[in-house]
Amino acid sequence: MNRINNKTLLIIIGVLLLSNLALLAVYFKPAQPPKQRNPSDFMIRELQLDEAQAAWFRVALDSLHQRNKPLYDGMRSEKEKLFGYLKADSVPDSLVKAAIQRVNTFDDSILLNNYGHFARLRKQINPDQQIKLDTVLLKIARRRK
Repeated sequence: MNRINNKTLLIIIGVLLLSNLALLAVYFKPAQPPKQRNPSDFMIRELQLDEAQAAWFRVALDSLHQRNKPLYDGMRSEKEKLFGYLKADSVPDSLVKAAIQRVNTFDDSILLNNYGHFARLRKQINPDQQIKLDTVLLKIARRRK
């Protein structure tokens, strides 16, 4: 059996000690706060809006949220009714289709409000920003949840 000399053992112990200290440093490092994903800040940053445009955008976005909130609430309520039909043994198809139509009516209104919001935003920005807006909106339209 080969004998390992003291110098080699000291090197191995030193490496293990340093690796343990490094792991402890990583383990006890304070956690970084989660990044807040704010859609308005994202749009302002992506479109490089100036202060006046950013202020207008925030006001317009708040207005959009106020217009859409009752629509989202109504759509949620109609979806709850729709899926509540699953508890019944038999529900006529006409009742289910009518509930789906009511959900779609709310969804159509929300989509029209959003479209109008971005159309107004497009009028507020310069041509370079309009190109960026078109690109961002295409990415948003193509994403899947």
